[in-house]
Amino acid sequence: MTTGIIIIGPNCKLDDSCLPALQAGGFHIRRAGSMEEAGGHCEDVAGRGALLLGGSDLHPKGLAFIAELRRQLPSLAIVALVDACLPAVVVAGSKAGVSEFLMQPVSPAEIVSTLQQLFSRGPEPVPNSHRSMESGIGAFWGDTAFARRTAGLVRQFAPWDVPVLIEGETGVGKEVLARELHAHSPRARKP
Repeated sequence: MTTGIIIIGPNCKLDDSCLPALQAGGFHIRRAGSMEEAGGHCEDVAGRGALLLGGSDLHPKGLAFIAELRRQLPSLAIVALVDACLPAVVVAGSKAGVSEFLMQPVSPAEIVSTLQQLFSRGPEPVPNSHRSMESGIGAFWGDTAFARRTAGLVRQFAPWDVPVLIEGETGVGKEVLARELHAHSPRARKP
């Protein structure tokens, strides 16, 4: 029985060993040569399909494409296979409508498991790029494994009145994380 149809985007670096595992998991595979072709395939499989993208697809034009695709097909699962889970990329991708982020290298079993979980969850909510960080820990981050881990760290450290050092390269979201920590700390109403 076919569980769903997986569209593999043009920049998705998927190990050849993953294809037999996906097929054994009940998934039918379609490859797309461009984002537009992937979008066309997605329209054919709405409600029973997923789109696998590469991290290089998460550029401004790609994010706009994902957001539009999510608005048109809210039941489509969108998974990004990325080389690094940088918070800024995860936040932008989550806002656009990426359902889940998987860090490369990823095992075939992890891909199959993630897709099966996404199909059992039902339709994704349409993203709202104007969500407020004040509406609860994790509201700003989205619902990905990375976002849940980050929200867990915020829950763990926010109640403590101790200095927190956040390190990372430029553009990874240090300031966003600092604001989220502050918003949920006992000092939230203070400077």
